[in-house]
Amino acid sequence: MATLNTLAYQVAGAFDRDTDVIFIERIKDLIINTRNLFVHREVDKYGINYRYVQPYVADLQKMNASMDSTINSKFELLRTVNKIPAPLRFQSDVPFVFVGSLDRMIVYRSIKPYILNSSRGLRLVGSAICYFYTNGYVYIWNNTKLEKVLIEEIPEKLDITRSFDDTTGLCYEDDMEFPLAGDMLNDVIKEVINILRATNDIKDKNPVTTRDIT
Repeated sequence: MATLNTLAYQVAGAFDRDTDVIFIERIKDLIINTRNLFVHREVDKYGINYRYVQPYVADLQKMNASMDSTINSKFELLRTVNKIPAPLRFQSDVPFVFVGSLDRMIVYRSIKPYILNSSRGLRLVGSAICYFYTNGYVYIWNNTKLEKVLIEEIPEKLDITRSFDDTTGLCYEDDMEFPLAGDMLNDVIKEVINILRATNDIKDKNPVTTRDIT
């Protein structure tokens, strides 16, 4: 089973630096970023691969439709209590793979927030449950009785952490199986090695890393 830790140590070993903790953390950053680039290319070329889809069951809260808390609107809508990680951009006007009921039997329509006022008169919208995504939150329109919503997406960034994050649903850890198709792993590792060879990371004993060192 390929994990982020095993992959990073393999690359570090190729440079005889498998005891250099800072260098290994830098490699992990590069593996994650390169993986995201490869997934983006695959989605654009072949469409959605559910291997990379992350589901979230998000709690909803009722709020005024006005984005300005000092201005009241006669309309109410629902909003996810917590922010939803930004989805990977791909060739579609719909930001998420799925937004709808927890049993996946009802799909909510994606809608632009600026047409909320006239949406009920639109032929394809009418009384259908709709949603839009802005400022990191998913907003639900045409139903204020829902308590939860299922959101499925390919996250823009794979946030592999050492602890579970209950607010976002992200639960990858360095010792879990790395979420990437096996036939792409070698290409990712080759690309990471090429990047390291083309930069000063090999010579620099203290390269900058964005990951926390514990």
